[in-house]
Amino acid sequence: MEDLQLDLWHLLKTHLPDFENDSCHLSAYRLTTQLLKLTRHYADTHDFIAVRHCFLVANDLLTEGSSSTQNAVCSVYVYGLENLLYTQSNSREVLLRLMPYALHEEYRRQITHSLP
Repeated sequence: MEDLQLDLWHLLKTHLPDFENDSCHLSAYRLTTQLLKLTRHYADTHDFIAVRHCFLVANDLLTEGSSSTQNAVCSVYVYGLENLLYTQSNSREVLLRLMPYALHEEYRRQITHSLP
């Protein structure tokens, strides 16, 4: 589990320089929560290039991560995207277009399964 956390932390730190330095001691779920918060911050400030980088990191974790990392991305990050897209209604289409394929498909899968 510790190797997973360090690999995840290094990936996030490499691709996102604003990521907190003390994050290497957190679980995959906490790291994914921080990635979501960082994505939300960039979306709020309309820094769409940085949002794209966050999406790419989440996509890499979703497609190349271990099963526990994928679970963290699905249950924390992708789930939190709906709230992000709801609050960013003016930028919703832009944000959806910035999402890489696997991340967008997982988002759509979760939305489809949550409908009554």
